Amino acid sequence: MFSIVIPTRERHRTLAYSMRSVLQQDYPDYELIVQDNCSSEETANVVRSYRSPKIKYNRAAYTLPMNENWEQALALCEGRYLFFLGDDDAMMPDGMKLAASILERAPMDVLMWDKYTYWWEDALEPSVAGRMFLHTTHNFQMLDPHGLLKSYYDWDLGFGSLPSIYTGFTSRELVDRVTAKTGKYFYVGAPDNYTGIANAYLGRNIGKFERGLSIGGNSGASTGCAYFFRSKGAQRRQDYHSEER
Repeated sequence: MFSIVIPTRERHRTLAYSMRSVLQQDYPDYELIVQDNCSSEETANVVRSYRSPKIKYNRAAYTLPMNENWEQALALCEGRYLFFLGDDDAMMPDGMKLAASILERAPMDVLMWDKYTYWWEDALEPSVAGRMFLHTTHNFQMLDPHGLLKSYYDWDLGFGSLPSIYTGFTSRELVDRVTAKTGKYFYVGAPDNYTGIANAYLGRNIGKFERGLSIGGNSGASTGCAYFFRSKGAQRRQDYHSEER
């Protein structure tokens, strides 16, 4: 049913928790792909420590741009629905079970949700370090994908509102539809932003569940935070640009 992909590079400390959140799910029909972007041996050691037949581990031979690393992981996925989980993020304990209960009744191209947020102890912004932010709404609605795109390009919505493979379960059918247009799914640029645009453009049935099925983690190594906190994230941005070449 589900392919959960964790792309990772030199974040073995947080990766251990992200993997655990997947492997402890109360739902059996999934696989976990860890796509290692040429990290040091510590990352492989974390993966080996779990000894789970659910895990597929793939290590790039050299450091790849982010979208190419994600594309390698995509080739390993066998699930009907795919979700890319950050290596400092986590699935909620009932995340897959709830998603399956929705998708089995109402199959759709993308099932999005509003993530909860956790700021790791080494977060770039000290005032929120070690805190989790929750919301209590549980509404579900079907979305207008082209309306979402218009609001995004009108600057009324941020990219987190788009139906990317990083913000919800994306059907393999939609992934194949996008790939047929461009030759690969993660075509250009930051893959989370790009797939949000591509999924909204070619998606037909897109639903959003306000209840969080995963937690977005913001660690000190978070690339997104490095862009948001401009004065504090210079080194991480520099490293990212170097890796992206």
